[in-house]
Amino acid sequence: MVILLQYSPSWQELPGRLANWDKLVTLSNNRAVTIYLWHNLLIALTFPIVDLLYELPFMQSERGVEALNSTYELWAFAFVWPLIGLVVFATGWVEDLAAKRRRGSGRTARRASAPRPPPGRAAADVTGRPAAPFAAGRPVRDCPLLLK
Repeated sequence: MVILLQYSPSWQELPGRLANWDKLVTLSNNRAVTIYLWHNLLIALTFPIVDLLYELPFMQSERGVEALNSTYELWAFAFVWPLIGLVVFATGWVEDLAAKRRRGSGRTARRASAPRPPPGRAAADVTGRPAAPFAAGRPVRDCPLLLK
């Protein structure tokens, strides 16, 4: 695991085709605590909401009940995402307050992109250490984390 962490990329922005997801990924990263704290409760709340579908007039037939029974979990999955979005919107400001961020900065705020190192130089993380042994031009076998 330590070796995988050593070689994991530290992206300032998502590369290539993943760049379209950048704002959503940033939002979910900035609201990770809010999502983590609320998601189990929201999952539990979706099942009573799905149960309310049985009360709709067009679901009173045997065919409607069977259709709902066969897709019950899919309805719960579909309903939980808007609920998570609503809670993130309603309570996300508390996470900003706790993190001492400007209110609302969690929506799509990005860190300033780091300057690129000159060609032939190793990329460095925020501490100034090389990002990975291969970035410093050293072969993997010289990695200090590998045990001999």
